Amino acid sequence: MIATRGTADWLLFELPEPEDLAGPENAGGALRWLRIARDGEVQSGEATAAELAERVRPDQRLLALVPGERAPLHRVAVPGKSARVRQRALPYALEERLSEDLESVHIVPGPPHGSETTACVVALRHLQQWEGWLAARGLGHTRLIPDIALLRGLADGDHHYVLAGETRCLLVPADAEPLALPRDLAAWWLKTRELPEPEHPGHADAAPLTPSSGWQGSLLELLAANLRSGTLDAGRLRRWLRAARPFELGTRRQQDRGRSILPGPEWRLPASLAVVLGLAWLGGQWLQIHHLERELAATEDAMAEVFARALPERRMVDPVGQFEILLREPETAAGSEDITSPLAEPIALIAEQLDDDTLTLRHLRGDANRLELELDGPGLADIERLRENLQQATERRVRITSAETGDDRVRARLILEERP
Repeated sequence: MIATRGTADWLLFELPEPEDLAGPENAGGALRWLRIARDGEVQSGEATAAELAERVRPDQRLLALVPGERAPLHRVAVPGKSARVRQRALPYALEERLSEDLESVHIVPGPPHGSETTACVVALRHLQQWEGWLAARGLGHTRLIPDIALLRGLADGDHHYVLAGETRCLLVPADAEPLALPRDLAAWWLKTRELPEPEHPGHADAAPLTPSSGWQGSLLELLAANLRSGTLDAGRLRRWLRAARPFELGTRRQQDRGRSILPGPEWRLPASLAVVLGLAWLGGQWLQIHHLERELAATEDAMAEVFARALPERRMVDPVGQFEILLREPETAAGSEDITSPLAEPIALIAEQLDDDTLTLRHLRGDANRLELELDGPGLADIERLRENLQQATERRVRITSAETGDDRVRARLILEERP
């Protein structure tokens, strides 16, 4: 046969029951295995775990099939739109179906099935037993999946399939996930569903896979027989294997999932410090904004006070704009008969001196005896010229109290005050 590009070499083997791992007489028992080569060649047989470890090649995908009785599949309705929310709610949706506490089981979310969510549940102690047993025999890199997950490829939603073995039955319901049961329990399950019980061991009830005579219930044995007979082709089985990968078990995968959502222990302290620093920075920003808001309110109050003193008979609407108009029209400010404020004369004088746009007035505050100006201009000489002009035009004393030089402008503060 010609190998298809991108196909993988699969090696599957069945894990024994957890109880069989405890006794030393069963520790080296034979395991049933099945290999699907890249070119589609199928091999099967039995070997010990040590022999399998020697047989495995680096390019092979190694899967250990967990007995479906120990890792049943469930289909439940879980509320929530987000996949993360549904994943967190999944254990509580399964709680009524479990005979053990949530802390003692390992739950693996599977792919969605319509509006429902699928999941695989296995006892944590059994999973740890299998992982320890594989690691001790050089097969620690093996991926574990429930064997019944491969039967999901048989489900069509319209028919119930029953694969009856001598000791074990594989059931593929039309409205539920596949399951594996001992023969006596399978008969009870079929009776509760009002389905006919298998006539004899090996009965397949029109299932796509046909058990051989004397079949005990092993899934790998069933797959190997149907691959050899041509009933099942290797490409279809590969698709079943890929579809079953979401149900991969293992505490290692659970830890990887946990790391994908939350930081690991080595990152928790730096993450906590980053959160504390971020909160401190936000607090500092809030205090700074609060301080600026208070300063703005104080400035507005001071502006309103100056406006009331300078123009007592006018209503303040836009103080900056109104003062700007007043300073641009000195004759209006000086000659208006309805302005009786003592500040009118010095303000008009200042407006006349600032009419050439060389200097820019930034702040004006004070009272009838003392006015304080903050302005900026292209150089200190222009500010000194303004001081001299004001000094000649008024009887008040004019002096520069401070001056600061910037990149291209000079900001200064002038005071006009009555002489003592």
